[in-house]
Amino acid sequence: MAWFIAGRKHVAEAEQAKAGGKKLAADATTIVHPLKDLSPLQQTQVCAQCHGRSTNKKTADASFQQGFLPGDVDMTSRARFWSYSGTSNPDEYKYFWPNDWAKRNRQQWQDFQKSAHFNKAGMSCMTCHTFHGQAEGAQLRQKPSELCVGCHTSASYAKRGNAELFAGSPMHKAGVQCVDCHMPKIGYRAEKTASAPHPWDVSSHTFMVALPAMEKAEGIRSSCSNCHEGQGRKLPSGVQAPAFDVNTLDMLVKAKQSATRSEIDAVEKLLAKVDNRVAAAAKLADEAHAKINIVLLDGSLSFHNQQKAMDYVSQARALAERAVKAG
Repeated sequence: MAWFIAGRKHVAEAEQAKAGGKKLAADATTIVHPLKDLSPLQQTQVCAQCHGRSTNKKTADASFQQGFLPGDVDMTSRARFWSYSGTSNPDEYKYFWPNDWAKRNRQQWQDFQKSAHFNKAGMSCMTCHTFHGQAEGAQLRQKPSELCVGCHTSASYAKRGNAELFAGSPMHKAGVQCVDCHMPKIGYRAEKTASAPHPWDVSSHTFMVALPAMEKAEGIRSSCSNCHEGQGRKLPSGVQAPAFDVNTLDMLVKAKQSATRSEIDAVEKLLAKVDNRVAAAAKLADEAHAKINIVLLDGSLSFHNQQKAMDYVSQARALAERAVKAG
């Protein structure tokens, strides 16, 4: 692996040791431990060497950078990473969807740098993936559901109750996992043949849901298609996913979210009437806002679990009505 090459920091240490006549242990000069020695950005750029489709900036006919060592953060100075929007060459942009998400394999770098995991949470590829010892499928540190729940609860790093809301929902009971929607298989490794279409076998790494509206507008394969296209897919629980076309899926998603947004707006109108100078009214209003925030912070506008979300909104409405009367 790349980090067994001397890293940039360790090369400098080796040169200094030579000048001073010191003898360094082999493991101090030739091995870089990515989790101990490298920052998240440095870790991710090590992975970008292979997991990003690119062209060498100095040698146009080379598809791999040159001179990079673990610890460097100048990968984009050495390699020109391909995208849909950054070129007029169809031999390059055909590998991407019109929104620049990866459509093919070996483009995780391009996807991951668009994610909140990379830009806000300070994560790297190695936050989820491991390369030594016991691992789950795709060399993951834990099962996908365990990885997501480790951060996406109201009490953990993300401070959002995604896991709590999703628990018990029809999709959860059917065996749907977070990655089925947030890391949908909207890319492929092998081209289609005369006898079969290309298989959708490459997961997106933006961690954003590819909504049916995106498929309608730009042809981007939606997250929902993996389960609902054709005759519908049999889920791990044994449940058969119903077959829906993209127009129906778009309508269902928008209808659920619109209904939730409408109910939240009604509660917020009530809360605007509360006299917060009255302590009892202000306390009730705060409780109502807390219920609404559970739904809003989840980010799916109830799509994770409409029944549970609407229960929170109903509780908020009752609290808001009491607050108005108390004020």
